[in-house]
Amino acid sequence: MDTALLARAAQHEAGHCLAALCFLLPLLEVVIRDDGSGKTSYCRHFGVAEARSWVITTFAGGAAEFDLFGDHHGDRSDLIAIANMLDRLHLTWSESRLAELRQVARWLVKRERARIRLVADALIKHRRLSAFDVRWLKACSVPIGSLT
Repeated sequence: MDTALLARAAQHEAGHCLAALCFLLPLLEVVIRDDGSGKTSYCRHFGVAEARSWVITTFAGGAAEFDLFGDHHGDRSDLIAIANMLDRLHLTWSESRLAELRQVARWLVKRERARIRLVADALIKHRRLSAFDVRWLKACSVPIGSLT
């Protein structure tokens, strides 16, 4: 078990999770494994109406990894998933449109940085979090002053 790989996987998957919650996507669970791999799962497949949100959420994994480590190693499978989803939905988006959505993901990761770290730390400790767990962690990280 390589703790550096776990930390990367946790940060990456936490980026997906927090973005999914921001877009109200139907998160099911998130898992990281000892080999440094991970998976964020959803309750269902997405349609055309959710494609933009899902692509940003998918880019958010690599963006979160880059935000903490200054590089990202784990987004190859994300890029394949985006290509497959666009193909499945018969969408043809330009490289500039995808670059714009990647920028939105980077902005979102910066905004959610503290919550991403909280979820990543919990993932390292527990290896699996349900959607309820992630929502609870997100809610618990709201500053007290912002509740009034």
